[in-house]
Amino acid sequence: MQQQRNILSANDLSKDDILAIFDRADHLRKRVDLPVIIPNTQIGGLLFFQPSTRTRIGLEVAFWKLGIKPVGVYQTKLERTMVKAESLSDTIRTLNAYVDYYCIRHPESRIFDQVLPYTDKPVINCGNGHDEHPLQALIDAYAIWTYLKRLDDIRVTIVGAPRYSRAAHSFLLLLAKFKNITIYEFAPDDLRMQEAYKNIFIANNNQYIHLAKPKWGKEQVVYSTGFAPKNPSGTFSQTIRNNYKITVKIAQKLGNNCIILNPLPRIDEIDYEVDALPVAYYFEQNALALYVRMAVFQHFYL
Repeated sequence: MQQQRNILSANDLSKDDILAIFDRADHLRKRVDLPVIIPNTQIGGLLFFQPSTRTRIGLEVAFWKLGIKPVGVYQTKLERTMVKAESLSDTIRTLNAYVDYYCIRHPESRIFDQVLPYTDKPVINCGNGHDEHPLQALIDAYAIWTYLKRLDDIRVTIVGAPRYSRAAHSFLLLLAKFKNITIYEFAPDDLRMQEAYKNIFIANNNQYIHLAKPKWGKEQVVYSTGFAPKNPSGTFSQTIRNNYKITVKIAQKLGNNCIILNPLPRIDEIDYEVDALPVAYYFEQNALALYVRMAVFQHFYL
């Protein structure tokens, strides 16, 4: 077991951490029955103040398979007799007596300023505002790892609206630990990746190239970020959003040696007809997530 620590950003994960997690995930994935690994009395606090299906259920299943007991809080206490809801800091100070670590999802980017001063328990970021989602980045990178057997020397095309994709932000920061990666970005100008994330990525002998129009066919990975109709940059028409949709026609240009990833849920950024093609890898990506989540908790907390 490693020293317990927070995972708030992909920057909190070293290259050695990432590879060790992948090795553990490989081991877990190749087992048939996945029994409880060790006798365990730990309690995992799931504080999900934003709707979630895959991350919340995925963590609950990973916990049960590791013998960790999950408890959930989905809103701070508010009753009709109260002037306002209980503060998050009071909720944290109350739960400190019961849980061993916190997995937190929240719509505010700076939410951890309201958490960290009030606990000495490890805190895992499961998505904060438009900032980061480091667990999702591990899942995304592991999907590439299982397919290409490496993260160095790869070519990735990011499609959609990366500026407000917390999964894409963490994905870029995680890939920054590796070398000779070329990322092509196909996104509207006002939805391009922020310079702060790009600068960290290119500092390790990597390239980040914006494309006005991609030349499909040379990618090894297509990472579709999704493209919501409304975001902080404004409202985008269906016509504009359709320019960044993965259609069957585009998918057929990629070739069978390429995979399409998406952190899900899908809005309409990938046509459903693409699902039947060999390049569609996003549901495999989702299935692999169980082993990554289990590996994270084995590596850091068990």
